[in-house]
Amino acid sequence: MPTKAYRAGANPMRKSYCNTSIIKWLIALCCCTLSSALVADIYKHVDENGKVTYTDSKVDNSEKVDLPPINTQSPQKIMAPKPKPNHGPVPIKVSLVSPTHEQQVGPAFKTLTMSLSSNRDLTGDELFQFFMNGLPVTLPTRDTTVTVGPLKRGKNTASVKVVMPSGKVVASSASVTFYVIRP
Repeated sequence: MPTKAYRAGANPMRKSYCNTSIIKWLIALCCCTLSSALVADIYKHVDENGKVTYTDSKVDNSEKVDLPPINTQSPQKIMAPKPKPNHGPVPIKVSLVSPTHEQQVGPAFKTLTMSLSSNRDLTGDELFQFFMNGLPVTLPTRDTTVTVGPLKRGKNTASVKVVMPSGKVVASSASVTFYVIRP
C-alpha cells in the first residue's frame, strides 16, 4: 500500500486546520452581516391592485412599520439548593448475615464464619465485636467477617455489637440462634 511522503516539518493536518479556520471566519462574517440586516427599518407598500408588500427598502407611497418591542424575559435566577441540616452522623445499625437464624452446622464444620451488614461505615473510634453465647469471641475490629471455632455442640447464639474503645456499646444486633450437629 503506497504511503504519501511529506517533507520534513510539513504537517499533513494543516490543510484541514486552514479549512476550519476559514469556515469559522466566514460564519462570523455572516453573523455580522445578518445582524445589521435585522436592525434595518421595515416598510409597508400597497400597490394599485391592493397587494401588500413588506420590504426593508423605501419605495414611493410606502410607510414605515413600527414594530412592537420584542418580548424578552430576563433569565430566572437559579436558586442554590438549601443545605440539609446536619444532625450528626446517622446512627449505625448492624445485623448478622451469617450464621442465619435456625441454621444447622454439620459435623464436617469445625469453625463458623460470622459476617455482618451495617447501614453505614464505621466512623471515628467505632469497632465491631462478635459474640457467641453472650461471650466475646473476637477483640474489637473493623472487619465485617470473622471465623470462630471450635464450635460447641448443640444450641448456640451469635450476635455483634458496635463498641467504642472505652467499652461503651453504640449498637447491637439481634441475637441469632444456630445449632451445631455432632455425632
